[in-house]
Amino acid sequence: MDNRRSVINFKGIIIPSDWDDQGNVTSILIAACDEKEYHVTAPDVIDRLKPFLRKEITVSGTLERIKGKTHIHISNVEKTT
Repeated sequence: MDNRRSVINFKGIIIPSDWDDQGNVTSILIAACDEKEYHVTAPDVIDRLKPFLRKEITVSGTLERIKGKTHIHISNVEKTT
C-alpha cells in the first residue's frame, strides 16, 4: 500500500467528481494549474468547499497517495481574486 505524505500549496479549480442519486455532490477534485488532480472525499471538507465549486482557489494541505490516487487533506483554502 502506497501512502506517502507531503505538504503542498497550489492554485486550482474545484470541480465535482461524483454525485448521489439525488444529484448532490459526494466527492470533488481540485484540478491544479499543472493539470494534476487532487481528490477530496471527507464529507465535512466537501461541504466546506461546495461554495467554491468551479472557482479558482489557493489551497494548502497534506498530500497522500492511496491506491494510486492523490488525496489532499486541506488545511487552508482561499478564493483567488
